[in-house]
Amino acid sequence: MRSSAFRSILLSATILGLAAPAFADDDIGALSPEKAAKVFAAKPIYSPYAGRNFPTRPFFGDTHLHTGASFDAGAFGARLTPR
Repeated sequence: MRSSAFRSILLSATILGLAAPAFADDDIGALSPEKAAKVFAAKPIYSPYAGRNFPTRPFFGDTHLHTGASFDAGAFGARLTPR
């Protein structure tokens, strides 16, 4: 009897918990242009990368060599030695 009551309460709580999002309020209103202008004020366009005259992502190209001493290259089958 006690087990049956517990199961009923647990089942009711589970159903209520799963159905609760269906009753959530979907209409949260619309953002008016006046409120949007107040919250998101217009700012001048700014780029932190403008005027840089040096490379920010240098790549090694052909000079980057993994040898057998390198664990990550050795794990994928590189067997070259430094000599």
